[in-house]
Amino acid sequence: MAVASLGSECQLTGRILLHNASVSFKELMDKLSAHLYPEEKNLSGEQVKRAAELARNTLGMLVKHNLVRSWQGEYDLVTHYSLDSTECILRLSLPRYLVKVGSEMSPVHLSILEALVVHGSLLKSEVIALLTSTESIKRPALEKALDELIQSNFVTGAQVSSPALSEDKPVKKRLAKEEEKLGRESEEFPVRVNLLKLLGEERRKCVVDFAREKVSGD
Repeated sequence: MAVASLGSECQLTGRILLHNASVSFKELMDKLSAHLYPEEKNLSGEQVKRAAELARNTLGMLVKHNLVRSWQGEYDLVTHYSLDSTECILRLSLPRYLVKVGSEMSPVHLSILEALVVHGSLLKSEVIALLTSTESIKRPALEKALDELIQSNFVTGAQVSSPALSEDKPVKKRLAKEEEKLGRESEEFPVRVNLLKLLGEERRKCVVDFAREKVSGD
């Protein structure tokens, strides 16, 4: 259901990921090719290009919505992708999540979360640009509300690819430069809704309710 809401093409890629523990980009492209051209044994360049574009676009969309995890193999350095089943299940709680935030915070906070639900992870500047252009909300109010959502953990940093560390010195040097660059650009980072926040609060509420019943029963 979580993947289906993103369209039929994402749903196809989601089904492939669901039935495979993990796949590389090439493996996904081959499986998509088999679905698109089941009768073809030798694909034309145009057909291969279409399958590659479909794999790239759907993976990008699923990663943007935090429904797919990616990592690099320790030895082959090939990027692998797998469906995040926990996040898929948590997305079923989105209506309760939005109701909770709407009841505890302002309409500005809710507008930010709704934008992240619809568009997936966005840079902070993209969130502000999107809402200032589509809704009559002032930039300072958006910036303040977004910072409050991050501080309260309703919004968190979006996933980024995490290449396996290597003992190869050039690789380590490159990663160090990337970390330094990331530090300089720390004010600009992608954010997403944090559904684990709702799950954690619901668990805490169940524990508190159980303890109260236990005390009153005694």
